[in-house]
Amino acid sequence: MKNPYEEKHKALLTRITGSVVRLNEVIKEINTQLEQNERYYADIEYTSQIWCGYQKRVQAYRTSPVEDLP
Repeated sequence: MKNPYEEKHKALLTRITGSVVRLNEVIKEINTQLEQNERYYADIEYTSQIWCGYQKRVQAYRTSPVEDLP
């Protein structure tokens, strides 16, 4: 005897499979974007460190006594 729900089950499994495939593609895209964001933020952090170092050197220069300046 044939299962009366077999066609419905196949259709449902096909839809689920399609949804999972699309979900996987979207997650890959999100991961790619997150990796790009990490690189971007690493660049910003590096620039910030350089700027803070520059700012400290300028501040030290500005607060040093005039006699010590060349």
